[in-house]
Amino acid sequence: HLGRIGRGGDDDDDFAEDGVSREVEANIREAGFRPVSFLRDRFTTRVEGLLAGQVAHFFVDADERTDQLVVSLTNVTRELPPSQQNILFGDDVLLQIVDAPTSFADEKVFDFVVGDSTFTIANPQTGLVRVAVMGDSTNAGRISADLTIERTRRSQGHATAKGRVAEGELVPFEIEVPAGSVHAVFELSWKSNWSRYPTNGLGLGMIDPTGVGKGGEPFTIPQRVVIDNPVAGTWTALVQGFTIFDHDAADNGEKDDGRPARERFELRVTVDGKQLRIIRADR
Repeated sequence: HLGRIGRGGDDDDDFAEDGVSREVEANIREAGFRPVSFLRDRFTTRVEGLLAGQVAHFFVDADERTDQLVVSLTNVTRELPPSQQNILFGDDVLLQIVDAPTSFADEKVFDFVVGDSTFTIANPQTGLVRVAVMGDSTNAGRISADLTIERTRRSQGHATAKGRVAEGELVPFEIEVPAGSVHAVFELSWKSNWSRYPTNGLGLGMIDPTGVGKGGEPFTIPQRVVIDNPVAGTWTALVQGFTIFDHDAADNGEKDDGRPARERFELRVTVDGKQLRIIRADR
């Protein structure tokens, strides 16, 4: 199976349009939680009367179009006057923000908040991001705060290239980077991301025209390779399948037919904000 360039064929629709899978979301709903609902990309609520060690959890759907999340705690209100709070540093809120991976904790924020504070999570991974607001375990009294979560989303358009990859397979694409380029971004996303269980593992590697290689950070979805002042010429992008489960068969209630499972992926390449086209896709 060869990677495909741009549009066309019976697999044309970008899978990102399908939205985040509901498998992991179903698990948190069984535990009594549900993802926050945005109104014009903004969610706000009052977290009221947290006891010491009491935590309020908020889950945020981050899809392939989510550029960043901005989390703010404001109007922090303590139940007790200063003289009755924790004698060392007063009562405070502990804020923890954990990215979407489900196999390990990718902690983005762990901070003790005493006043208005804002935290930005750039390029969150695809799945459910957890925001936890807790009354510090050393607090003497209850504590409250306003929580605001804002998201910035981008229009992706069609993928530069797309295809399917099996476990242990490499799918190469060639891209021509023009001279004088300042900033190149290669981004690989795939259907069975952190919103599904089990999650499939893919990797993205780049080889520049001089033969120097660079890879994406392991265990991240999507995989991003950012290159400043890229060498002009023909670059090779290598999409590799590491761990691939047969989600398609499971979704359709089918038995394993013995054929290797394949994962659908999309590759987007931009240089200085302009999307590039693939010049060649083969084995």
